[in-house]
Amino acid sequence: MEIMKNLISTLAIFVLLVFTSCEKVEEHYPIDRNEFQNILNIKNIPQNKDDWNAMFFADQGSWMAYSLPSDLSSENYGSLVGPFSIIEGKWISEKIIQLNLFDTEENQIELHSGYKEINYLPGLLSQKYELNNLEIKIESYFVDAYNLVYYYSIKNNGDEDYLLNYNFTGEVFSDFDFEEKNKSIFVNSKTDDKYNLEVLFNERNISKEIIIFDTAYFTSKTSVKIKSAETYQSFAVINISSELFNAFEDDTEINSQTINSHKESNVKRWNKYLSDVITKNKNWEAKEEYHNLVAKSVMTLINNWRVPYGDLQTAGLFPSASIWYFNGFWAWDSWKHAYSLAKFAPEIAKDQVRTMFDLQDEMGMVPDVIYQNKEENNWLDTKPPLSAWAVLEIYKNDGDKDFLEEIYPKIKKYHYWWYEYRDNNKNEICEYGATQDTLIAAKWESGMDNAVRFDNSSLKKINDYAWSLNQESVDLNAFLYAEKLYLSEMATAIGEEKESKKYLHEAENLKEKIKYRFYDKESGFFYDFDLINNDYINVQGPEGWIPLWANATDDYSAKTVKEIMTDTTKFATYIPFPTVAKDDPQFSLGYWRGTVWLDQVYFAIKGLRNYGYDKEAQFYTKQVFNRIEGVKNSDNSIRENYNATTGKGLRVNNFSWSAAALIELYLMFE
Repeated sequence: MEIMKNLISTLAIFVLLVFTSCEKVEEHYPIDRNEFQNILNIKNIPQNKDDWNAMFFADQGSWMAYSLPSDLSSENYGSLVGPFSIIEGKWISEKIIQLNLFDTEENQIELHSGYKEINYLPGLLSQKYELNNLEIKIESYFVDAYNLVYYYSIKNNGDEDYLLNYNFTGEVFSDFDFEEKNKSIFVNSKTDDKYNLEVLFNERNISKEIIIFDTAYFTSKTSVKIKSAETYQSFAVINISSELFNAFEDDTEINSQTINSHKESNVKRWNKYLSDVITKNKNWEAKEEYHNLVAKSVMTLINNWRVPYGDLQTAGLFPSASIWYFNGFWAWDSWKHAYSLAKFAPEIAKDQVRTMFDLQDEMGMVPDVIYQNKEENNWLDTKPPLSAWAVLEIYKNDGDKDFLEEIYPKIKKYHYWWYEYRDNNKNEICEYGATQDTLIAAKWESGMDNAVRFDNSSLKKINDYAWSLNQESVDLNAFLYAEKLYLSEMATAIGEEKESKKYLHEAENLKEKIKYRFYDKESGFFYDFDLINNDYINVQGPEGWIPLWANATDDYSAKTVKEIMTDTTKFATYIPFPTVAKDDPQFSLGYWRGTVWLDQVYFAIKGLRNYGYDKEAQFYTKQVFNRIEGVKNSDNSIRENYNATTGKGLRVNNFSWSAAALIELYLMFE
């Protein structure tokens, strides 16, 4: 009996030790977000509600974004700048909350005299001050899409107890005002009543009086005694709620017992994001000089992530939240975002795909762009067929066969839609087009809106639902060729072998058509084909190397295309691979008329690698990384496109598909 007791006791101790040791095991990630302080500059104070020059950050898909005070704006130290309402496209506040400290004689303790640092880290806004033997830290981060924590701690480094008073202040722009309810501050919009913004104070059951003057508030002071070597800490929560948030459930517990776990989750999530991408490069440890570039790209993508709202039924990414006209989800952008998100945030990637297919029509078409208000959705055109490319990449990264089976029939339907509604002479070679007799929409469908190759285009009616260009585009058919291969892989993965073989047979036939129809032996390049003049459209642009990206040609034609791509009078510009050859008379800084778009650079580099030109691919990738303005060694944002001859960033800041392309270029970099 005694032996049995000892055995049970020993077993109990063993189980306890195992349980305890398991509890202590922490996830370790080789990349720490602390390595990436201030690689994007969001230290600014908006000058007015429409200040689009002021940068901000969001996380967890939030529709509210925030900033830090600049290092020089001492009057704003201790504040949380913003928020910027992505719903309305305007700044709500210069500072929604600011911590103010006072001594026992009611004199304000100026934080500027103890300034240490203000930092933006991936997923975190941080401020530190040291004065009067006090160490003050203020950290702000998103718990979820609806709640941001404003956490503050005050440590007494002195030898005696410290008696301290503090309060909070805040102010909003004139389109908004404040209202007090149950010891919380509510922000009311004078132009949009579709959401509520609330500032909740957690003060250990200390009752606060809140005084409001229309667009400003302040709270009564809280008195605390902080013992020597001890830390006083608390927090406020900025909460947004709306009946237009689909499946909105704001049941997150944020209190003194859960606050540390929320902070730890934030750290782990961001360390995982960064580690998952950076370490996927097989030589990642030797590529440290490019880690900032990758981290900035990840931050850009997450910053543009939005949860469902209004008529947007599923989460997705904006091309950029930094300008009002990109406040929707675009099809072509979505496929590119999802392809890169697959490496570090596959669930977001899946939603990015679903959000477009949510609106697929009965014929199989996916709209060009969708918005919060479905009345604004663009059904005039769609975008190039890259959804299968993105979905297969998601599957390869997380192995979710259920997702594959969910999306496969939708992509299949979309794929064959092209042949029904975008092939005006039924020769199994497709054209870009539109759902109405609208030439500009047909150009939009290419994704290269005003590209030089479309300058003399015209439309032909196919049926009551479709018009297409009198111009067969090489990139479209190369994309369709690649999609047949991706669909074949997907069909095999879900057990549809008969369909898989069918796609392969179709791909083989299309590959022959692409070379016969679009490759000019005399110049050694691929061109769009003019159905009116029965000849090549003699414009050299990125469409000419898409067959290399798609593996849709032979070694000889790949070599001749490569020679044109690497010609310094054509595409080997200071930043390589502009959207039309440099020696074209139309080469300029126009949107798709000579600027460099990083998605097209990715297609070029991948095309070179597909045909064994790794040395050239490496050379041009390094030029892109080292030469485009602000990406590698500054705190500038990633831009929509770039000047091919100077590297200067152009147009919109914080552009998602540019960030996605940089991630892919890094992952191929040797």
